[in-house]
Amino acid sequence: MFFSHIQTTCPACMGAPHSQGRMCFACGGNGRRLCTGCCGRGYKVCNFCLGAKSILQYIEVTVYWTVFTTTALTNQETEIPSKKLTKVTGVPVFREEQVVVPPIMDFPDDSVNKTSQKIMQEHLSLSTSCRILGQKQILELLPVTKVKSTWKEKKCDFFVFGNECEVYTDTYPQTGRCTIM
Repeated sequence: MFFSHIQTTCPACMGAPHSQGRMCFACGGNGRRLCTGCCGRGYKVCNFCLGAKSILQYIEVTVYWTVFTTTALTNQETEIPSKKLTKVTGVPVFREEQVVVPPIMDFPDDSVNKTSQKIMQEHLSLSTSCRILGQKQILELLPVTKVKSTWKEKKCDFFVFGNECEVYTDTYPQTGRCTIM
């Protein structure tokens, strides 16, 4: 009987020894093992490394991002609760985004400057426990309109605020819904 000895180069590694990771433990880095079908007279591709001569190993890394957000209101001279004001949008007045944002220093309203300095200082104090990859500072002007009305001889004042035209009153004279057109 005649046995032919056939060897082929692995298409994955193109025969490069140990180029893809750790040496295969099953074939010793040869990419081929003795054939068990012919009692070791021929060779066949290694089942573990599939002829690549090495085994790929992966390290899986999971990165968790935490976004710290601070929202502050200045000059709140209305009866609208802060929680309601923070849920609406306003007209963007100032926007800055970079790795570390400096506080606003020369805004005409000094309470905005002080609030910006306080928030930026709080965010910089986080740098001892985490890495800051970027900061963004947005200053919005929230439109607020106070409407004075009378209904069935009862005084009812309400506020329309934000770009979404939300309505707030704590003295609405009747139960039900109020619609602003």
